[in-house]
Amino acid sequence: MVFFGKEAFDILDKYVDFSLAARNYFTGKKNDKIKAQIREGEQSGFVAECDDLAIVTQGQNLDEVILNMRKAIALHLESEDLAALGFTPNPQLTINYEVSACVL
Repeated sequence: MVFFGKEAFDILDKYVDFSLAARNYFTGKKNDKIKAQIREGEQSGFVAECDDLAIVTQGQNLDEVILNMRKAIALHLESEDLAALGFTPNPQLTINYEVSACVL
């Protein structure tokens, strides 16, 4: 028995950690959000990571790290077909800011 397309994806999805682009390609879904996380840097400033596009950047303050992430995403997507990556034509950037739960 041979499976193609969504049937094959549904079977393999149980065993393989597909990227967002691959998941959207097989399911036909389009993502309208690009997700990123910001955390404090180990020594200073802030670090932003975007797992959807494998982008990491940094900045001295929150405004700078957000601006740097937006620029990095724009450069990354500049010559890409958003639909092929599983995104809608104008995806929004959603940022989570991670902070320690305890203040010592």
